[in-house]
Amino acid sequence: MSFCLTFNSCSEDEQVLETNSEEQNFIEKSSSAIETIESIEEDFEIELIVDETIDPENTIHFETEEEMRSFIEEQLNQIQNPSPVQTEGCANGIYTGQAASSGLASLNFDVSVSDGCISGISGYWSGFTFGLGYTQGESNMNCSSATVCGTVDYLLFFQGIGTVWKESVCYSISLNC
Repeated sequence: MSFCLTFNSCSEDEQVLETNSEEQNFIEKSSSAIETIESIEEDFEIELIVDETIDPENTIHFETEEEMRSFIEEQLNQIQNPSPVQTEGCANGIYTGQAASSGLASLNFDVSVSDGCISGISGYWSGFTFGLGYTQGESNMNCSSATVCGTVDYLLFFQGIGTVWKESVCYSISLNC
């Protein structure tokens, strides 16, 4: 009887050791990923918010630190140096202009024109939009040009850690008449 208890005890101890070892590996890996994320934040002067509730299925995945840095650098360049958005018409209707791209997706603006003047603006991502969001804020319009501001957000996934990155953006929009 004691032999049986000893056997079960050893078996349970081995399971606990294996579980603890797996947990330790995860903690070490997570700690390393968080250190990398903090380094990226500091280098690019951005805020990456770790969020454990992020669904990895709806994120932009990075296998390496270099991939993540390259993506952030490209997006920051577009955010900090936005190209003007020009529409292709002045007649009444809705015209679309592209403001930014994240590889397989584009941030577009639908510009409503009434009586030859801009009457409304609506921004949205199109294409492969997993992990991307845009919240439109204030817009200032005159007849042939406008400025629209908002927030782009990215759900990023790096080595098992989900983060949210949000940046304020403003774009100049003009009618190409």
